[in-house]
Amino acid sequence: MKDYNIADDVSDVNFKLYKGEILGFAGILGSGIHPLLSSIYGISPRTSGEIYFENKKVNIVNSRDAIDLGIGYVTEDRKNEGLLYDMSILHNLSIIIIKTLTFFKGLFIRSKNERKIFNDISKVLDIKYASIHQRIVYLSGGNQQKVVIGRTLVSDCKILILLEPTRGIDVGAKAEIHKITLAYRYLFSLCY
Repeated sequence: MKDYNIADDVSDVNFKLYKGEILGFAGILGSGIHPLLSSIYGISPRTSGEIYFENKKVNIVNSRDAIDLGIGYVTEDRKNEGLLYDMSILHNLSIIIIKTLTFFKGLFIRSKNERKIFNDISKVLDIKYASIHQRIVYLSGGNQQKVVIGRTLVSDCKILILLEPTRGIDVGAKAEIHKITLAYRYLFSLCY
């Protein structure tokens, strides 16, 4: 990324991210980290600058462009931006890959495949739940966050953007999220 600008929030940002690397950004509230990372994912518009992905210049206009490139994003605000509270745990996790799970012009879902993907990722992330059909609103904050991270991982991500992934969860869940982040190279092999 070079000479990257987002409205009045961020200007003249340049950085590189290499395969297998964890790159962290820190700053006080209002420092521009949220608009920077959300613009890379296509949520916030940028006013200038270039993004290169796998040595090619790319134009990310919306989140679908980012997903298609293999960029995953976990928002810091799972309650308002990350979860679909009226849906089940299963559907919250699989909604991002629904196109790959459907057939006959998207009218039917391959339920067996959907459940297998859910079971695989929920075991790796140690998501605690009563039933795959349980509404996500009834999970603890830490387990809700694991579902959001799991959803991102199953989207075949090559880059995982985590924006304050431990915000609003208990200490035990924070430790688990940190382990997930550090084990991302292993988890990447489970992306579908």
